[in-house]
Amino acid sequence: MNYSNQAFPCDGLLVSHHYQTGFPMSFIRHFQNLPIRNRMLVSYLTAFIIALSLAGLGAHTLLRITIENHIRNTFESTTGTIHNLVRTAGNVSIRNHLRTVVETNIRFLHTLQTEVIEGNLSEEEAKNQARSFFHSQPIGHTGYVYVLNSGGILQHHMDESLVGEDMSHFEFVRFQKKNKDGYIEYDWKNPGETKTRPKALHMGYFEPWDWIVSASSYREEFRDLLRVEDFRKSIEDLKFGETGYAMLLDTKGELLIHPIYEPQNIEEWLDSEGRPIIRKILNTRHTTHYYSWQHPGEPAPREKIVLSAHIPELDLVVAATGYMEEFNRPLKNLGQTLAAGFFLCIIALIPLTILLGRSITKPIESLVRTMQEAEKGDFSIRAPILAGGESGELARCFNHFMEYIQRGRNTLQREITQRRESEEKARALARFPDENPNPVMRIKKDYTLDYMNRAAVEQLSGENLSIGKIIPEPWHKIVRGCTRTKECGSVEAEVADRVFLFTASPLSDGKAWYLYGHEITEKKAYERLLLLSDTVFENTIEGICITDADMNIERINPAFTAITGYGPEEVMGQNPRILKSDVHPPGFYKKVWQALLEKGEWSGEIWNRRKNGETYPQWLAITGIPNEKGKTIRYMAVFHDISELKTSKEALHFQTFYDALTGLANRRLLTEQLERSLAHAKDQKEKIAVFFLDIDNFKTVNDSLGHLTGDRILKEIARRLTFMLEEDEILARFAGDKFILASPLIQNSQAAIHIARRIRETLEKPFDLEEREYYASLSMGIAIFPDDGKNEEILIKNAETAMYRAKQTGKNTFTLFSPEMNSLAIHRMDMESQLRKALENNELHLVYQPKVNLYSGKIIGAEALLRWQPSNGPPVSPMTFIPIAEETGLILPISSWVLEKAMQEAVIWKERGFHDLSIAINISASQFKQQELTAEIDALLKKTGLRPEQLELELTESIIMQDAEAAIATLSRFNRMGIRFAIDDFGTGYSSLSYLKRFPIQVLKIDKSFIQEIPGNKDDASIVLSILSLAHNLGLKVVAEGVETEEQLDFLRSKNCDMMQGYLFSKPLLPEDFRYLIDQNAGIRPMTVL
Repeated sequence: MNYSNQAFPCDGLLVSHHYQTGFPMSFIRHFQNLPIRNRMLVSYLTAFIIALSLAGLGAHTLLRITIENHIRNTFESTTGTIHNLVRTAGNVSIRNHLRTVVETNIRFLHTLQTEVIEGNLSEEEAKNQARSFFHSQPIGHTGYVYVLNSGGILQHHMDESLVGEDMSHFEFVRFQKKNKDGYIEYDWKNPGETKTRPKALHMGYFEPWDWIVSASSYREEFRDLLRVEDFRKSIEDLKFGETGYAMLLDTKGELLIHPIYEPQNIEEWLDSEGRPIIRKILNTRHTTHYYSWQHPGEPAPREKIVLSAHIPELDLVVAATGYMEEFNRPLKNLGQTLAAGFFLCIIALIPLTILLGRSITKPIESLVRTMQEAEKGDFSIRAPILAGGESGELARCFNHFMEYIQRGRNTLQREITQRRESEEKARALARFPDENPNPVMRIKKDYTLDYMNRAAVEQLSGENLSIGKIIPEPWHKIVRGCTRTKECGSVEAEVADRVFLFTASPLSDGKAWYLYGHEITEKKAYERLLLLSDTVFENTIEGICITDADMNIERINPAFTAITGYGPEEVMGQNPRILKSDVHPPGFYKKVWQALLEKGEWSGEIWNRRKNGETYPQWLAITGIPNEKGKTIRYMAVFHDISELKTSKEALHFQTFYDALTGLANRRLLTEQLERSLAHAKDQKEKIAVFFLDIDNFKTVNDSLGHLTGDRILKEIARRLTFMLEEDEILARFAGDKFILASPLIQNSQAAIHIARRIRETLEKPFDLEEREYYASLSMGIAIFPDDGKNEEILIKNAETAMYRAKQTGKNTFTLFSPEMNSLAIHRMDMESQLRKALENNELHLVYQPKVNLYSGKIIGAEALLRWQPSNGPPVSPMTFIPIAEETGLILPISSWVLEKAMQEAVIWKERGFHDLSIAINISASQFKQQELTAEIDALLKKTGLRPEQLELELTESIIMQDAEAAIATLSRFNRMGIRFAIDDFGTGYSSLSYLKRFPIQVLKIDKSFIQEIPGNKDDASIVLSILSLAHNLGLKVVAEGVETEEQLDFLRSKNCDMMQGYLFSKPLLPEDFRYLIDQNAGIRPMTVL
């Protein structure tokens, strides 16, 4: 081979020697002849000594400056601390002194005010004595007491010409007007003075005279109040260095605090050199001074430093001093340390330099050994590159040279090898047709079969192919398909239920072709399967996403775009995290990835984000796709949108566990939540309060304003209660207008009461109902776990019991459960149960109390009163069972029975000849609100035959005032029927005179509470007279209830009362007894109490 044109890589490398001038040539030559390691040792030691010397000098200088700055900062900080300590002690003393003066004066004013109240002094005399007392009190040297009123007008001052002046233009006076009590500091300049001085003031307020009493003086006048002993120990304990200390003296040189010397004038024991230093300290606000001081017993003076600070308002000086040598001792230690380190570094540098020299010469020695090996004919050997620089470059050049030589030898070797391979290929090609496992045939241009290999004979045995014969016609088409162009083509053909791919190549002489067949039956089946898979992929309703092993998206289907909103061009090459929502914590995705790595698949519910930003739930299945070696090369994710399914589940869950109107937890969810809370509280030994809330008179709202308005109020109540909930508290709508709140945030019953008050405050604001405002009244019962119950059922029951007790005590309040309530509740339930059966068992009956005309003395009617005599017990008071009937709704059937029974009795009176006797029947609130009441009474009048004029219906004020306009309309309808109305218990209820004159009523009944103590009680007598006057002026008749004495009778007769009821005439009577009474009644003579 010819190598003349190949270049050696290091041909251009030039090595030059450059000598420096300025040193004797002999020294340089001698130095260059030294071994490399020796030259390095000398050079490094010289450079290191110079560098370390400079570094030590710099560090020493820097530390000295740092120590000096630290000394100054420490002294300044300490003197500042003492300065603040003394100033603070002075401030406290001044404040306490002025406060004592003011409090003394205020006490004196109270003494004077007592004299004024007792009549011993007039107010003006007392104020003059106070002013004289103020004049007699010196405060400091120039301080005094002055007085302002709330308007800022001077009431007293040492300068009497200022009394009566308005001082509100001064800022500190405006502060006094606003606060009237306390301590303030301000700057003040008296007339004739050139600058302001700090002043202190303490004030107190004497309300009876509207006096703001103030004691004021300049701060500098309170030096005598300062107690040095309060801070002596703090100053004496301060140390600077080993023997430094702090001291306190006044500006006259009087030593107040010193760790060694007793209080005295410092100049008396200082020498002539020390006095100028002290004077400089006393006459300068802040000073730093260096001086020499020889302590007794020491051989020579030492340098000291002193720093001082002036406290002008107390005329004091704070100073601190110490020896410089104590502060500079670290600097001296550093110098010694640096010298020792310098010596140790030089000792350590010698072996290090030797090792470094060895590291430089080692590569050169290695290169020499390598070249010696190459001389023996080993062209593959290479020099190891053990270092950079010149030695490394030299090794690389040697290696390049060896490669140059070896390439020539390798090229020659390759040519020999290639020639041998060509010969082997030619031999293999000659054997190819016979050894080919696929069919191979040689066909002449006239379609004569010239050759078939063994595979063709075996695989095409059924095709009638024979060597030397024309191939069948179907094979003509195959041959033409493969040879129709100059370039070889290919034809697929189905032969004997198998599919082959045939290709042809012409022989070099152009007289025949080789036809090569390759079975592709499985391939075609696979292609059909791929086509089917692709069709499914494109048309499935589930989104599909395929990624590579690194989670880069490779393909998506149309359903993916339909669900997510992302098209193929937007996601190709992207990571699926573009769909990630913020719903799941990071740990969720970590678990998904861990499952894919461990199992190769994951499925579950996940929240993702669409292109438009909307988050939605989907069911996602991810599967890893492995290659033939089992390594995952792709991932396929299949998902579908489950938003509608989730919505349906959530709606079902809401319907199951939440109240549809308010959105609060319902009774079922309340039970589950409360059960969990109670279990936790039991484990932690905590308390839980259960509040049972009931809206008072809510049925009235529904009846008068409608259920839609009632629903609005319930939703607003739920909203307000939800807004006030604390963490871990539970709120639920229990039923109707009843709510339950459970709070674990309590330690005792007082905490529960605090929450109850917070609930009431939340609901006491009015509810805006557009055309009117509604004020909610709330009754609450409270039961506390575990004291009032161990489980949720008992707690709720006991809280409800307490709520009913709250209603019984007047509503709009709350009551804590007590064990006694259980027995009362059980008794009440028994009574309610018995009351429901009372009508059926004929246990209810009516009695009649006569009403007497005062002028004629005749019985003119009676009031029907309801009584209950249980079959198995004593009589039950109406005061007990009627409220129960009202609450349970039993009052309506009972009232209907009373109406009919009383009207039937009045008809009996009429049949006995008493045509003018009237029957008075009480109407309950629930009954009055019934729209069908008018029709019911009209039907009873017709059924019993009673004349309307004989019927008088009694209502309380509170009933008709619940909805005055509706009440007027109802009363008017009854009046048109001829029925009269009486207001019962007048004077004990709302008593609106503006409505009273509008109500179509005929009778007022004075409550017996006003009758019992007349005529002896003047107040009751006045009320009775007022009611009589009011009623007669409005044209109304008056009935006095509860008349029991002759004196009451005479008083009422003298005041022209129209009618009376009471035990003086008769107690309530059974029907037959009342009939006997009216038969016997003959005059005004009072009847004996029966």
